[in-house]
Amino acid sequence: MNYLVTAIGTDSGKTVIASALALALNADYWKPVQAGHPTDSETENKLTGGKTMIYPEKYVFKTPASPHYAAAVDNVTVSHSDFQLPKSDRSLIVEGDGGCLVPMNNVK
Repeated sequence: MNYLVTAIGTDSGKTVIASALALALNADYWKPVQAGHPTDSETENKLTGGKTMIYPEKYVFKTPASPHYAAAVDNVTVSHSDFQLPKSDRSLIVEGDGGCLVPMNNVK
């Protein structure tokens, strides 16, 4: 079973909740889009003590902003066809970027 962790915005605790779920469910973790550093995958690794399989992000933007804006600033086009859940034998915790209404309006 896969789970999506989202919330109302940035800095609302998604990574902490995703880490707790990954540990409690013995699940893997994936954040498909990351804007800014440090990455949430790095934070996830620290919070879980390295006990969680973390899949690499599909997109990592330098600009710490909502993904549609960061993609535009970094001159990257995001395509929905680029997103496929990683193959895993365990449950997967997917962490959304920003809030539940964050647009990805430069998507082809």
